[in-house]
Amino acid sequence: MGTEQDFERLHEQITAYVNNSCSDADQLAVEQWYEQLDTGEAELEPEEKALVATEIYEGLLARKTDRNAGTSTLRRLAPARRRSVTRKLFAIAAIFLVVVGIGTIIYLLNTGQQASFSTAYGKTDTVFLPDHSAVVLNANSSIRYAKRWNPDQPREVWLDGEALFMVTNLREKGSSSKGDHFLVHVKNATVEVLGTVFNIRERRGKTEIVLQKGSIKVAFSNQSKAVKLSPGQMIIVEDAGKKITQTKTKADDYTAWTQQKLILADPTLQNIIAYLEDNYGKKIILSQPELAQRRIGGTLMIDNLEDALFILSKTLDLTITAEGDRLFISPR
Repeated sequence: MGTEQDFERLHEQITAYVNNSCSDADQLAVEQWYEQLDTGEAELEPEEKALVATEIYEGLLARKTDRNAGTSTLRRLAPARRRSVTRKLFAIAAIFLVVVGIGTIIYLLNTGQQASFSTAYGKTDTVFLPDHSAVVLNANSSIRYAKRWNPDQPREVWLDGEALFMVTNLREKGSSSKGDHFLVHVKNATVEVLGTVFNIRERRGKTEIVLQKGSIKVAFSNQSKAVKLSPGQMIIVEDAGKKITQTKTKADDYTAWTQQKLILADPTLQNIIAYLEDNYGKKIILSQPELAQRRIGGTLMIDNLEDALFILSKTLDLTITAEGDRLFISPR
């Protein structure tokens, strides 16, 4: 979009705009830039989009917080116009940025042959694929794919761990080729999709595929007949693909991790421990085997391990001590 200095100046203007501190001239410049972007006359590079989106989102979120507290400083100059453009700027941020709590945006350039990305324990990240589909990776997870996708071949991604997929529907854009198909490969199954939102979790020899929106078809490595899912349905693949279960579920519960929440159906302490071990890389040891069957209801916040353990200790009356990468749980 021009020189680095031009972008830095636009960045400053947008920051001031969403924080209601810009001059009249800067307000006009931002609104003119938006009109050019909206009509296709202006473009941004991926890294510029990430930075602009972050500023728009953080600024509007801060202003929303101020307004809810009764301390809004919204400028009075051309209020109807300002509200309109601000809403549109937030829409741009929504397109540019998937907000995943502590996650960050990763843009991978279409150069070379193979792209791969992985997350550390306790971290989540968002990856944008060559077709602009978004993948939100949970902690301790990885994906790989070709950096350049052939329009005559299916789009393919290999996943290890857990991820939420928001897939671009190419047919809606007038495409009609093999490239319309989107495939996600896990150990014992392959998910085929056109355009939809779904979650895949592959941990400890068990794969859970939950459809939130659209439709998907799941094929299995053991040659079982493929299964088509509708929103709110779930497939569980266990025992190296020998056991396959299809059921109805609350899809939002399985994507709650993108909001740093853990929602399980009547979970035992052992269920929660397994999740925390997978996502934070700690070994959690129970002093008494019967503790594993204690249950906790409701939503567990998992934005960090310390808070999650504190809630468990208070709710289930436990003592938790740490020794290096190991945690020991015993009754109080």
